[in-house]
Amino acid sequence: MDDKFLITTLYRQLLGREPDKPGLTHFLGILENAGDMRSVMTALLESDEYRLRHGGEMPLLEFRLSRPVCVVDVGAQKLSSEEHLYAPLLRAGLPCRCIGFEPLGEGRVELEGSGAEFVYYPQFIGDGSMQTFHLANDDATSSLLPFDASYCSQFNHLESLHTVSRERVMTTRLDDVLASEAAVDLLKLDIQGFELAALRGATELLKRTGVVHCEVGFAPIYAEQPYFSEIELALREAGFHFVDFTAMGRYTYTHVPRPTGRAERLNWADAVFFRDIPADDANAVSGQAAIAAHVYGKFGLAQTLLQGQGPNGRVWRQK
Repeated sequence: MDDKFLITTLYRQLLGREPDKPGLTHFLGILENAGDMRSVMTALLESDEYRLRHGGEMPLLEFRLSRPVCVVDVGAQKLSSEEHLYAPLLRAGLPCRCIGFEPLGEGRVELEGSGAEFVYYPQFIGDGSMQTFHLANDDATSSLLPFDASYCSQFNHLESLHTVSRERVMTTRLDDVLASEAAVDLLKLDIQGFELAALRGATELLKRTGVVHCEVGFAPIYAEQPYFSEIELALREAGFHFVDFTAMGRYTYTHVPRPTGRAERLNWADAVFFRDIPADDANAVSGQAAIAAHVYGKFGLAQTLLQGQGPNGRVWRQK
């Protein structure tokens, strides 16, 4: 029986809902590593969501927000298989401002009736340099970097990817286009291997950002793409701490039989980073805590932040 179907069934039975894409990917990863559906069931039974649904009390969280939560979505294409990262904030009734960057205009989707303020821009985000945009046969994999065809040919789901057209484009720095943005609570980067260049063009904006959600690579799907270690180091130097992976992309080799159906090579993941923020910056801390609780289901981290501690547990000095 299909693994996704089994996990979806567990979601329905234990949590009373359909799985979101990050959750589905997370539990497929648990199944991949453990090889036993009982591990998935145990993880669901131990989750905050299950505890709250079955009589546990949600921690009392007071978000002292005097402004909307500001979300910057770089690579804002909406895929049919997933919802926008910030959708849980809207469901929780939190006011949001969403600034999206998506050159492929047909991929932009707003959440109608959500009450959120949306604005989208068509810029290619990067370090301000001239680059070549490679439009792929699967447009969600289009990138400012070319595919590493030799590597991709080894894996199912990657071997069919190829570039169908190229265009010279000028990239825009986030520091320039968002220079007037006072604070960003959540910065999401999903631009197919060009994330480090985008971060290098956002050194000032990162000083005003609470959470970074960034796609990271562990293998050369794209030629000369930076790896997770480089992105983690750049963000650590900017005052951020790695907290978790929320999704992991594993693939099977094309030339190897699949008796178990298990993928073998980790190629990419979505990584989450929280920045050190002074405890008396109530809006920024509350924005972080709201994102920890509602986007990632990390109620303990949310409580820790609201108590004046950073993501690593330190008590921060007042400004």
